[in-house]
Amino acid sequence: MQKPSTLHSAAATTGKEYSFLGQECELALYSVGQGLVVGPLVYACCFSPRDTAAELIHYFDLRDNASLKEHVRLQKYQVIKKLNYSRLGFFVKAYHPREVSNELLRGDSNARENITTLSYKTCKKLIKLVLARGFKIGMCYIGNCKACFNQSMQKRFYKDFPDINFQFDRKSIHNIPVLSCASILARMYREEQMWKWDFEEGRAFSKDFGLGVPQMAKTLQWLNECKDMVFGYPTVIRFSNETIQKILFFECVRINWFDLYNLRKGENEADAFETPTNNQQVSPFKQMLIERQQMSPAMRYSFSEMTNMSRYFRL
Repeated sequence: MQKPSTLHSAAATTGKEYSFLGQECELALYSVGQGLVVGPLVYACCFSPRDTAAELIHYFDLRDNASLKEHVRLQKYQVIKKLNYSRLGFFVKAYHPREVSNELLRGDSNARENITTLSYKTCKKLIKLVLARGFKIGMCYIGNCKACFNQSMQKRFYKDFPDINFQFDRKSIHNIPVLSCASILARMYREEQMWKWDFEEGRAFSKDFGLGVPQMAKTLQWLNECKDMVFGYPTVIRFSNETIQKILFFECVRINWFDLYNLRKGENEADAFETPTNNQQVSPFKQMLIERQQMSPAMRYSFSEMTNMSRYFRL
């Protein structure tokens, strides 16, 4: 995953026209990866004409997609991409783990508030993208997105889009075809990104992350095996996650962060400590997490280069 943030739709890159352009559509939004410790946070938007619901049911077994085997979900994912332009359309927004961490660690707001705001902004942007393509949205289903569980956010959706009816319910996936499609898109797009993840640190880390749930044995095993005592983890990991924060604090070396750039220019070492930040509201602990994640690509340095850098760290 080369770019820190991606917005994908086949229509955007091929220039194809939708066969149902101008028709009233149902739209669904679904997110995957909100509570995970590894990989991108993905939002999928799927829309289709209201009269194609029965046809979509023919293509998809509307069970909980999380319970399906991987090869079955992959088959459904391929079908969705084949139906693009003719029976449905879609957009996918993916946030790099670094973006997720920076968003959750910003300011003095807690992580739950920040992820809810991010969810709301992303859903709003995706809805606007569909409207900008010339589609009329009669109904919008929002499932498994943090914004849909917050009543104040729900009111903001109605205020921003007064002509659209909304339904907020993550359990509706079982009987709403377009929401089932959005769920498959989000899950498979995230898995696709994880399969082809290109570690920017230049090291061959294992991709056997498990499901990315920090409490699961396989994920914990990966965290233990790939931990670096100075930089923590490669940037595929979200440093804002509570499990990662505890590992960095209790198991990794303590580091006093300072401005390496100014120190190399000849400033006194004592004046270089405590890296300044443009947002003075960021707590020292949050700033430490941000600094450590931003520096983690330095793990690609050779051992000799790391040895030369060691004098800049007070371990």
